[in-house]
Amino acid sequence: MSEKFTDEALKELAAQLRCPNGEKGRAMATRMYQTNTDMLRQSLPFLELKAEHRILEIGHASCKHLDVFFDVEPDISYFGLEKSKDMYQEAQKNQAAYIASGKVQFFLSESESLPFAGEMFERVITVNTLYFLADPLQFFKEIYQVLTVDGLFVLTFQAKDFIETLPFIQYGFSLYDVIEVRQLLEEANFKIIAEEHFSEETISKVGELVERKYIVIKAQKASAK
Repeated sequence: MSEKFTDEALKELAAQLRCPNGEKGRAMATRMYQTNTDMLRQSLPFLELKAEHRILEIGHASCKHLDVFFDVEPDISYFGLEKSKDMYQEAQKNQAAYIASGKVQFFLSESESLPFAGEMFERVITVNTLYFLADPLQFFKEIYQVLTVDGLFVLTFQAKDFIETLPFIQYGFSLYDVIEVRQLLEEANFKIIAEEHFSEETISKVGELVERKYIVIKAQKASAK
């Protein structure tokens, strides 16, 4: 059953989606895990994971979904980056065993800058973060820099004509259609090599059953000439 939300509650919901924190943030992270893990599973084949790949996930929240990466390829090294201090701490708590194994590291950056050296990762993925970026072009350029040559970047985001129907998007969301996203990626020097559109029934963040539409784009850092 759909919940009733005041404007203030919708603002708070949007803020927690952007950067979960506190008790409400932990509750939101649980909801995101429940509703977004299928999007991640659909995205993983685009990564073409192989043994010894170093993969960076940007915006992992509580990272309860981490097993889905290792189920695909157990011999990767996973790096997670979060801007929410609370989610960074939750991820460390939830995945202490993986951290102890040496396979997983988590990093905190409250800005959109990536605190990594150039050509550090073979794969980068981010799901449902596009709407919160202050400067997506600069963000894509930084991802380009941290990828190895021929490395893959997988970007998963909800379709504009779907997400603009949600009642909280006027509070801090920036919406892009797929043509705009392609243009931004190409301006950042990526070569787009795959794009797929998905549709699924899910429960929205306001408790409604919806037909969610989303897009997965696979882009590649071109070989040096």
